[in-house]
Amino acid sequence: MARYQKWCFLFAVILVLAVPSSRGNRIVNDDLLKAQATCSQYLGISESRVAQYNISIYPSDRDTMCMIRCVGILLGFWDDEKGLLIDNSREFFPNSGDVAKFSQKALQCVERKLASYDPSDACTRAYFSFRCGMHQSEPCSTPAPIEKLTAEQFIRAQVTCARILRIPPDHLKLYKQGIYPDDAETRCLFRCFGIRTDLYSDSEGPNLERLHAQFAEDQPIEEFKARARQCMEANRPMINDKCTDAYRNLYLCFKEHFNAFTLRNRQVLINTATAMPTLPAGLVEQREAPTELLLYSDDD
Repeated sequence: MARYQKWCFLFAVILVLAVPSSRGNRIVNDDLLKAQATCSQYLGISESRVAQYNISIYPSDRDTMCMIRCVGILLGFWDDEKGLLIDNSREFFPNSGDVAKFSQKALQCVERKLASYDPSDACTRAYFSFRCGMHQSEPCSTPAPIEKLTAEQFIRAQVTCARILRIPPDHLKLYKQGIYPDDAETRCLFRCFGIRTDLYSDSEGPNLERLHAQFAEDQPIEEFKARARQCMEANRPMINDKCTDAYRNLYLCFKEHFNAFTLRNRQVLINTATAMPTLPAGLVEQREAPTELLLYSDDD
């Protein structure tokens, strides 16, 4: 009975939103606000979160993802079977410009974003497809060149994470040699390291553009990305927490590149790690909580 009532509610909402406005069938801001309010009410999302949606802030949490799916169905730019409906989404993103260029870039973005997610998860697929449409409709600008990490920055990020996570000294000796065992401490170290260096995020996984610029500029980027996605897809059944996700998808998928970087810069890494002062234990404890809050903030 409850399921029947939910479907009746959604059907009624679709009928209301299908009535043409005086401005025609073109999706306008009022339609978006109305759909967001309706879907948020149906999903039990708080008013404070709806206020964020109304100024185009869409955090990557489960409620928001399912809200976007609901809105996409109501406004016609999302279908669980077909995915992002490009023609309808262009109406939703008025600054999309050239049709062919927008379509190509949006679909490439969707393919890249969804590579490491469960294809049966409609909410996640709808959310990242929507974000791709938003991104592609933003005013174009020449992207700034990606700045590579130096060996000093690499080891400083690693040592900082080791302090925050209180990694045992015997592990640090292994890390200096480029050895990263598959254990709880090292898995979480790689998550912390990836987030601090912008090589990885919990919501989007490895930053393939940045990793390519850092490690494999001479390799065609599409070839680099294809190999990475294949590795991430193979990892999916073995991932059950955020630290394992980072270790497998950031370190193991790019292990040869990390090893080559360590080998080229081994002496610099050792010297920098040795020169960095050790914080007193009490000071580490005092700083640990706020540092972790900053470290693991992963809003889009």
